[in-house]
Amino acid sequence: MRSDWATPLNPFTLLYLIFTLTAFIVSPLPERSLPYLIQAGSGVLGFLVVYVWLDRPSRLRWLLQAMVLGAGALSLAGFFLVEWPSQYLFDLRLALIHLPHLPLPFSIHPNAIAGALLPPICLAWGVWRFRLSRWQRAWLIVAVALMSLMLLLTQSRNAWLALLAAWGAYQVWGRFRFVYFAIGLGVLIALPFAVNLLPAAGLSHLERGVAFVDNASKSGESDEPSWLSRLEIWRVAGQTLADYPVVGAGLYAFEPVSRANYVYAVVSPQLNFTHAHNLFWQTAVNLGVMGLLTAVGLWGATLWGLWQRQPQLALDGVDWTAVEWTAVDWTAVVGAAFISSLWFNLFDLIAWEMKAGVIIWLLLAVAMRLSPAQKAHKASGLAGVVLAAWLILLLSPPGQGNWRRLQLDQARFTQTAAPPVSPTTFANDARRLGLAYFLRQEVDAAVSAWQADAQSVTFLRQQGVMAFYEGEWETAVTWHHLALQLDKTDGLTHYWLGMAYEAQGNPTLARHHYDLALADLLGNGPTDVIAETWEGRGRVMAQSGQWEAAADSFAQAVALFPDNPDYAQQLREVNLLLQGEE
Repeated sequence: MRSDWATPLNPFTLLYLIFTLTAFIVSPLPERSLPYLIQAGSGVLGFLVVYVWLDRPSRLRWLLQAMVLGAGALSLAGFFLVEWPSQYLFDLRLALIHLPHLPLPFSIHPNAIAGALLPPICLAWGVWRFRLSRWQRAWLIVAVALMSLMLLLTQSRNAWLALLAAWGAYQVWGRFRFVYFAIGLGVLIALPFAVNLLPAAGLSHLERGVAFVDNASKSGESDEPSWLSRLEIWRVAGQTLADYPVVGAGLYAFEPVSRANYVYAVVSPQLNFTHAHNLFWQTAVNLGVMGLLTAVGLWGATLWGLWQRQPQLALDGVDWTAVEWTAVDWTAVVGAAFISSLWFNLFDLIAWEMKAGVIIWLLLAVAMRLSPAQKAHKASGLAGVVLAAWLILLLSPPGQGNWRRLQLDQARFTQTAAPPVSPTTFANDARRLGLAYFLRQEVDAAVSAWQADAQSVTFLRQQGVMAFYEGEWETAVTWHHLALQLDKTDGLTHYWLGMAYEAQGNPTLARHHYDLALADLLGNGPTDVIAETWEGRGRVMAQSGQWEAAADSFAQAVALFPDNPDYAQQLREVNLLLQGEE
């Protein structure tokens, strides 16, 4: 029995660690990236240790049973730790409101637990074929029931589709040449990338179709469109990869970096999306193009090995009768588990660098024990080519541009007065040129640069809105005034500036900007924003004791949204005060 550490995946995992460490070193937010670096290193080490430990079928059997029962225990804990979704296909809130949340300072996202449960629930099919005692079989049934119920309660459409894809993969596993299977997977992986290649008209049609599915398939209290948001996140991820192609934008710094440099139209500043909702887009913006190729190689080598249906343990002469099932069938079960995770990761994320990624590392160790022994020099040669190409790219113009943008981002996040790069290095990037001048406190030069950016007003307004939600009122005021220097009649900017002044306790300036917002928005602005502007105007008028003007403002908001309880309540309170004065 072989007991060394060599696996066909070692060259890929080594590259992955090199790229991950580099992404941490260059990250503009190292404190945000550090936990993911530690989890990635722990995952690789755990993979190798478990692979060495799995040197006989009895241990493989024990691990697989433990993974399924552990997932059942996770599901049980999830009933008291999951933050239940506000949108749903089936409204099960009456059953959930009686479940108390344990007094812990965190909650589990429903999509996260759904993604973590997919591989174990696939493995349960194989574990059922073991020769189990009555009690073991009973516990297995309980674990599967808990996992199935949790998948239902999470309302994750993606997880349900992933199970369907896993079942289909199990049915065809190893039945034809791997190249055809790889082509099918390649098409699936390429779909989120292909979205960025659509012309404006095609993208518009796709967005309308996705919005229809969003609205038709789920209802609830959240206004955030689920799948439509993903389309926009992928679009911004494409812009990020184009600007940070060699070493990425920093390990799991995608959200803050993208919000600091690009414009979101669908994703609101209040939505904390943390990642790119796609494993391969997230890997690309984390590690760059070569990191993406490494991830594809790692998945490809794993699935190819399982597709051969020639387990290494069997080839090593080990007796598989202890497993009570043929090793060839197990390759299909583990392959289906990988497909469930891969499908889920096309639209969400359970990545190797995450805590839940331990499941993937365990599966990789199992897969290597169920894969035929391969010549390591082939994978090593490919990894060497990838590493050499990466080193060349580091010294190329794209690599230098990647580094300069990261330096500007770091200066932005640390609020450094003078960024370490000259503004002239961004001569062809009006938005970053303006940011570089702004950090040098050269405001006039910054505004002049932003005039060449067609989205500058929206971009600057969004920077102010994010500062507003973070409670940084003065910063919000600054960004909004910059936007108004480019367009003094932008009603949305006046609205948010009114909100910022109101939060600062300056009702006079707040009312001034609410009035300017209404002058621009009435007749052509979003109805909900107009109503909120009337409400804000009513609040500041009430603070100044101008009850009649406040009542008129609240009445305007109620006229637009008669069913809004907040507008109606504020109008009633002001009318009661007016009646009391009479």
